[in-house]
Amino acid sequence: MSDRRRSVRLAAAVSSILTAPAVAVGAGLAIALAAAPVALAQETAAQVSGFVVGTDGQPIAGAQVEILHVPSGTTSSATTNASGQFSATGLRVGGPYRVTAKSEGHQDAVVEDLYAQLAQRSSVTLVAQPITQLAGVEVTGASERDVTIGAGSRFGAQEVSQLPSISRDIKDVVRLDPKAWVDPTNSDALEVAGVNNRYNSVTIDGVRQSDDFGLNNNGYPTQRSPLSVDAIEAVSILSAPFSVEYSAFRGSTINVVTKSGTNEFSGSAFYYKGDDGLVGDRSKDRDLTFIFEEETYGGTFGGPIIKDKLFFFTSYEKLDKVAPQEFGPRGSGFPVETGVTQAEYDQIIAIAQNVYGFDAGANRSATLPEDDEKILAKLDWNITDEHRASLAWQRTEGNEVITSNNSTSLNRISAPSNWYNRAILMESTSLQLFSDWNEWFSTELKLARKEVDTGQDSLFGTDFAEMQIRTLSGGTMYLGPDEFRHANALTNDLDTLKLKGNFFLGDHTLTVGYEREMLDIFNVFLPRSSGQFIFCPTSGACDGITAFQNRTARAFNYTNAFTNDSDDGAAIFGYDVDSFYVQDEWQVTPDFKVQAGVRMDKFSSSDEPPLNSNFATRYGFNNLETLDGRDLIMPRIGFNWQWRPETTIYGGWGLFGGGTPNVWVSNSFSNDGVVIVATNVSNQAPPAPATCAVPNPPLNCVLINIDGFDLPQFVLDAHAGQVGDGPVNAIDPAFEIPSQYRWNLGITHMLPWDIEMSADLIISRVKDEVLWQDIRLIQTGTAPDGRPIYAPRSAGCAPGTCATDTRSASTQDLLLTNTSEGEGTVVTVDFAKTWRTRAGRFDAYLAYGYQDIKDVNPGTSSTASSNWDNLATA
Repeated sequence: MSDRRRSVRLAAAVSSILTAPAVAVGAGLAIALAAAPVALAQETAAQVSGFVVGTDGQPIAGAQVEILHVPSGTTSSATTNASGQFSATGLRVGGPYRVTAKSEGHQDAVVEDLYAQLAQRSSVTLVAQPITQLAGVEVTGASERDVTIGAGSRFGAQEVSQLPSISRDIKDVVRLDPKAWVDPTNSDALEVAGVNNRYNSVTIDGVRQSDDFGLNNNGYPTQRSPLSVDAIEAVSILSAPFSVEYSAFRGSTINVVTKSGTNEFSGSAFYYKGDDGLVGDRSKDRDLTFIFEEETYGGTFGGPIIKDKLFFFTSYEKLDKVAPQEFGPRGSGFPVETGVTQAEYDQIIAIAQNVYGFDAGANRSATLPEDDEKILAKLDWNITDEHRASLAWQRTEGNEVITSNNSTSLNRISAPSNWYNRAILMESTSLQLFSDWNEWFSTELKLARKEVDTGQDSLFGTDFAEMQIRTLSGGTMYLGPDEFRHANALTNDLDTLKLKGNFFLGDHTLTVGYEREMLDIFNVFLPRSSGQFIFCPTSGACDGITAFQNRTARAFNYTNAFTNDSDDGAAIFGYDVDSFYVQDEWQVTPDFKVQAGVRMDKFSSSDEPPLNSNFATRYGFNNLETLDGRDLIMPRIGFNWQWRPETTIYGGWGLFGGGTPNVWVSNSFSNDGVVIVATNVSNQAPPAPATCAVPNPPLNCVLINIDGFDLPQFVLDAHAGQVGDGPVNAIDPAFEIPSQYRWNLGITHMLPWDIEMSADLIISRVKDEVLWQDIRLIQTGTAPDGRPIYAPRSAGCAPGTCATDTRSASTQDLLLTNTSEGEGTVVTVDFAKTWRTRAGRFDAYLAYGYQDIKDVNPGTSSTASSNWDNLATA
């Protein structure tokens, strides 16, 4: 498949407060200031580094440098080495910072209003003059330089607060990156550099808050954005970061750091309201009725507990929403153009009540309540000047009512009993400790835990089967619980440990790290475990309403554990990822830097699906494969060259991998063909009642005298007899962790009138990507145009070779495997300009992006069958 996309972004922002930076220089020192973004880890902290040299350009060893975070009084100290270099890590993101340099025989110097962005290093070069020279020397030539390694964008608290956002979503910030695309047709999925939205990584305060399991198109583990935008201190979106500290993504890594308390008490409050009075009521020649109302309110508050030592910050946001659930001619309360008329709808509702005794939702509710609550609490402790700790707790809970199977394009309409409530609760806690042990060694320790509980509950319960009734007017009516919600529950817990050390060795900074992630998953997903009856085939004229009234169906589908207890079909598994990495950052010259390293992610698990011996007999390998024993080695190298004072060139090459949705692994546990089996009776004429009036009736007798609440015992018995011979999802024994190579070449250049221009070229080539195959299919012929013709083994192979596979032709055995095909080219260019006036700060931004992406299977679904069946080919 191929996709080409061009995008143009234009943004402007204004601040009512003038924030022009000022540089104050003490006597006897000339200073050059450079803001130097570096892609450092999925970071929660900032770094400040630089040089102290004499007027002759020679380095000054032993100079004392103090870096003060002014709002909190947090101080970090460093000493220059023999090369005149210093570095301070584990600093708070934001600012302003004051950097003071002291050296024997020279006067002190102070640089004010230095701001440290997330995943950015601020570099200060100090040129020291002897103390005997005149005091009060003022430097007017302070310069800023960007030494970014790899493509990405960074946004501070001011940019976040200025950007307009109706949804108050983090994506409203990161979408300013021209490589990012928020797809309004796919639940606002964020696609970066043309890659599946499921392949992004999101971290907040050091806790990975991606959708680890892979069910949410928004990419979050929560129903909506997991964090209030008022709580954000900084955001970075990096699509080609060549630091080995980044992992678990093939699209981009999005990192968020929340605000912290300072020495001053401060807070904010907000309230937003919207309702149906603010929207239109007409579409072309149709009058429409929308009934909805939503309120969003909350605030922040933070300050000191002990001045200069201990601080707190809190944030709260609540959404109360009455969501619009339907539209139609004014006053009718009924969707239009669904292929089901109002009269047919009412008739089916009445039959469900009078014939089956089931309330399918006689009165369609026009509105249903939804809410979303976000809480953040954070403590920051300056233990000493050398050690700083941060503790953050986050709780986000929200729900959305899904009106499943309401589709005008598919001529479908559903009763409220077919709708469901999707509710997600997430809690996360992170503890981080940053330590500077001496001038050449610093460490970072992180412990984190995230718990996510997802429920998908039918509004009317799951005691009844799902009914699909096709009408003479060409539409389909759905009632009873949605087939995918009959048994559906999910929890996943993630524990994280990170230990990193930085060694400052002259012109080299050596980074060594170890990380461990421990993921545990409990997933119950048994579609149609309450039964599904279809009243009429999918094509041809059919009076499904009469069949529904006569309790006579044309098809029946039932999937469950062979015990007929859905709890026995739960997928319970987990795995660990141990990561080791080493990296050297070499400052070859003051204008040229090289960064090179390697990372290894190693997967381990003691959990296996139940053995399906029939599967092993048919294919010569078993279905027990998981991610256990697999690893991914990712080398990376990047550079940054300040070619001219106004021009910087950067780039790199590396392998990026991981981040694959775990639902694809869960499929192997949920569809082992042993515990979970399917019973299907389809496209058959209803049997004669006389043939069913026997002690052991044929299975197709389930199509007549339908009850809806209880399945006949002979159906349950037949289902139990299929143990060990159902459809299978398996992982290829040769499966490799998905990954892709990525090249980047970029340039930043300061144009006349202080317009900053940036341009990036990113080229991607697949090393190993996901692919699904139905291995039960074999080629049985060739079409006239040369295309192969396939059929299931039971229908098309030579006599004697299919004796072990007598299942129905619709049964699939799907294998998760790899492809080495796929590539992408992304080109972006953007321009930024800032005006600081007495009326405030004004920012303008213009960007253009071009993407040409080719893939074999986009992996846009959660189940193996959907990823196989719904694949469009070219």
